[in-house]
Amino acid sequence: MSRHYPIASHSYFHVTNKAEQKRHFLRGATAQPVFAYHDMFDTVVVQGRLDGASEESVERSLQLVLAGVRIQKQEPNESDLQEFRRRNAEIFQEPTLELTAAILGRASQMVTTETTDLWHYIAQHVPIHTETRAIIPDHAIFAMYKDYFDRYVDTTGQSASLIDELEHALDTTGLMRKGWSLRLMKDASHARVNHHKKTISVGVDYVPRTQKAKKRIAIHEVYGHALRGPQQSLAESEGFAILLEQLLDDHFKFRRAYRYLAIALGWGVDGNKRTFREVHEIIWRLMVIMSRYTVDNAKDYAFHECVRAFRGGRPDIAGMVYLKDTVYLAANSAMWHKLCADKLEYNDFIDIIEGRRKVLA
Repeated sequence: MSRHYPIASHSYFHVTNKAEQKRHFLRGATAQPVFAYHDMFDTVVVQGRLDGASEESVERSLQLVLAGVRIQKQEPNESDLQEFRRRNAEIFQEPTLELTAAILGRASQMVTTETTDLWHYIAQHVPIHTETRAIIPDHAIFAMYKDYFDRYVDTTGQSASLIDELEHALDTTGLMRKGWSLRLMKDASHARVNHHKKTISVGVDYVPRTQKAKKRIAIHEVYGHALRGPQQSLAESEGFAILLEQLLDDHFKFRRAYRYLAIALGWGVDGNKRTFREVHEIIWRLMVIMSRYTVDNAKDYAFHECVRAFRGGRPDIAGMVYLKDTVYLAANSAMWHKLCADKLEYNDFIDIIEGRRKVLA
């Protein structure tokens, strides 16, 4: 049965006033952002679609959306708040203390004399024991897979733009000869793959922060998704695509870690649920420590990560976060665990990239 409306919850949770709210929030004009959504983020609309749903997966997704709509009212009751959290946990993975502690453990090793005060604030507000080796692969194993990747992909050149990087990767892999093409959007939308249409869409105004970021995006989209082909699970798809990004570096680095932490801390993985502002104060400090951002840039980027965490929920109510993005770091962790336990030969690893082999399935 064909549908003329979206099913995925994130389609309904698209924040339409992000730029305006960021300005107000960062200059301190508002304690918490107040998000606006499209017209379909409405009780009557969602309930009508839910009434016509016949598949369990569709029903579960729309039930989550409806729970999100209900908590937007001025004073939602406790039942509404618990329903939103319960519906999230039914569909997506809850964050874990182990992964949260692993990220914070890595951050604690990167503190300098200039960032000691920032870490002191984090340690006061997130009392989590950080001694853990979770999801950090042994350096020798990381180097082995990096060598495989470097033998398969020439990553030494630099292109002027993200579009150039994507086109080069499509050409090098032979996908262009198989009908794949770039679809340029008149906006700043991030790159995304459509296997059915054989396209990679990207906004012409989307400008990654660094040259290396351009290359990571091209590797992720072309080698991680387009070349590998569609996967049955988001974990299989994203976990490996992110792993390929990591192999561009000389040593293991977390990817999507800030996003995971924003959700984990907001959700209350340590027993302390937090609001948007409380999470933002922690995340921007971690960005300065771990990524060497300036304070202003860190606050800017941290805002976007917190929006991903609190979209569809309530920034002003502790614990009202959206769990969808926990899958990226969790899946990447599972990928490394599997590839460290089962050391692959070169050809086996290439079979994964070219879509002939799965890791988690």
